[in-house]
Amino acid sequence: MQWMLAKIGKWEGYDVWVAINDYGKEFEGEKMSTFCLPELPRFAGPEVLKIAKSIDVIWFKQRSSQPVWFFEIEHTTTIYSGLLRLNDVKIDYPLPRATIVAPKERKGIFESQISRRTFVHSELEGICDFMEYRDIEKLFDSEKVRAGMLRG
Repeated sequence: MQWMLAKIGKWEGYDVWVAINDYGKEFEGEKMSTFCLPELPRFAGPEVLKIAKSIDVIWFKQRSSQPVWFFEIEHTTTIYSGLLRLNDVKIDYPLPRATIVAPKERKGIFESQISRRTFVHSELEGICDFMEYRDIEKLFDSEKVRAGMLRG
């Protein structure tokens, strides 16, 4: 999912950050380091950047330090931990858009967690949505078609 989100972001014309611990990972014979940013753009202060370095995928307006969309992929970790990371950034930086990506069966957990008082109060609830894996796969396939990489 992380690789797909990174590729979609590139195809859409964004600069892409992947979590520091995933930068060297490889999928389909391609390392993320070949098409993702080597450093996290300084879009906020050091406390925010420290947290943002661990966010799974961030799309930035090309050749800028302006983040456009934050993604947390919650396959094995709790939905709450991804929301908390996004919330920690949102406390000091106005997130434009955020998405939790997880298996379809975890949507109910997302809905119950995002409606917690802390996320409503911080207004994360208003900018964070949920996408299931199949949504990302469909988007990935449609981007490939649009980019002329598949016939469709």
